[in-house]
Amino acid sequence: MEKRIKRIEIFLVVTLFLVVLGIALQMKQISISARPAEITAHQADSVKSFTDYLGVDDLNKTVFSIREYYQKRDYEALYNLLGEYAHAQLSVDDVEDGFKNLRTATGEIITYAYSHQEYLAYSDEADWFNVYYNCRYEIGNGIIRLKYRCVGKSDIQLVGMNITLEEI
Repeated sequence: MEKRIKRIEIFLVVTLFLVVLGIALQMKQISISARPAEITAHQADSVKSFTDYLGVDDLNKTVFSIREYYQKRDYEALYNLLGEYAHAQLSVDDVEDGFKNLRTATGEIITYAYSHQEYLAYSDEADWFNVYYNCRYEIGNGIIRLKYRCVGKSDIQLVGMNITLEEI
């Protein structure tokens, strides 16, 4: 009986440790992102520009909306910025849970500025891009990374938002 109690105690201590570790990691970085099934290198075009699909003004409007909804804690509006591809993989509750934890770690978004874009690959019949913004929060500095899925110029979807706190 004592051995069984010891095993239960050990199990509880290990479980508690893993929960605390998970919370600490979530506070460092929360990633809300739908991921493609597989990303492979595009053979035809090795370098593409995201601005071929979406203009800088439209991109800045998206980041402005993210900041506005983040400040207002309007998680459903943040979810609605995501495209159908992301909606198939995430729920409003997923986005709300992630951003509530993130908001505790970062505070409000004070300023942001475009940094660069990165062409990831051609996969799932679409071009995939990351667009980066340097960001200053109430608590420190970090990066906002937006992931886009582009199926031609008529179907451009935001499929992920990753907000990272890098410096306190």
